[in-house]
Amino acid sequence: QMVAWSVMALLSGRLYVRIGYRATALLGVTCIALGIAPLTLITAETPLPLIMVGMAVAGIGFGNASTAFLLAPQSAVPWNVRGAVTSSFLTSCSPK
Repeated sequence: QMVAWSVMALLSGRLYVRIGYRATALLGVTCIALGIAPLTLITAETPLPLIMVGMAVAGIGFGNASTAFLLAPQSAVPWNVRGAVTSSFLTSCSPK
């Protein structure tokens, strides 16, 4: 999941330039749902590659969504408050 997340976070910058923030975020959230849904059916007999595919798809979604959810608010504010928006986003996403 973390490898797919990192790779997609790098690639999603090019993706949102082509299709926009909203479509990138929607694609990311859809991938998260598609990746996590089969993981709800895991049992002790579930093959590891099947779990890995679900986690990779979810990671792709997290990479797309997290970048879009960060860049959209940054683009909506002037430069002098961009740091405040970024820190607000990062602290609201961090575990409490």
